[in-house]
Amino acid sequence: MDFQMIGMLCAATGAVVVVPEYSLAPEAPFPVALNQMELMYRCVAGGGLGYLPSQIILVGESAGANLLASLTSRVVQDDRLLQPSGLVMGYPALNLALSPSPSRALHFCDPLLSYGITRCCVDAYTPQGLSVAMLPEVSPAFTPEHILACFPPTYLQTGGMDPLLDDSVDFYTRLQRVLPLEQHARMTKLEIYRHLPHGIWGVGHWLPEARVAMEQVCEWCVDLLKQGQE
Repeated sequence: MDFQMIGMLCAATGAVVVVPEYSLAPEAPFPVALNQMELMYRCVAGGGLGYLPSQIILVGESAGANLLASLTSRVVQDDRLLQPSGLVMGYPALNLALSPSPSRALHFCDPLLSYGITRCCVDAYTPQGLSVAMLPEVSPAFTPEHILACFPPTYLQTGGMDPLLDDSVDFYTRLQRVLPLEQHARMTKLEIYRHLPHGIWGVGHWLPEARVAMEQVCEWCVDLLKQGQE
């Protein structure tokens, strides 16, 4: 995650922000990074920072958001663990099977995330091929509904010119489908910044609209912390 975003989160929430470093593909393909993230979560939730946290909010972008969605799927199935108070994902890569979609067709010339770059990253992370890329822990877009129904409040943010736009839209739609209607407004949000590409949180220094998006993430986290205290 971009250091500017990390600093803004610290200032807005007053919370301890943990930024784990996980092993990268191709040296460490799936599931190495996900397993490391789970170990980190268990460590923090179990008092590894020197105290027992009252709340945990998961915040990540792009491939990191992919890992957090998969991590959430694991955590919600273990009722012995402190459950996250919220999940905030920026322009997440949720379908590594690269299924055809309108946003991919229109925007895979994105300067930060072209098709060639995406294909190389997916092949490095899942050298076993499509059979692995379609696993829910690799592509959270395929998370079973009974697990999605256990997710904490989940907020998504993406750019309207991002080739991964449809990943967020589809995931948001699936979350709404498994939630009671009266919980929609509190449990899930989707914000699309129409004129922004992939990587919003890394360009706040140059694009005013991206700065607004980053400030919204901070507001979301503050709200999630307040909800968790209710």
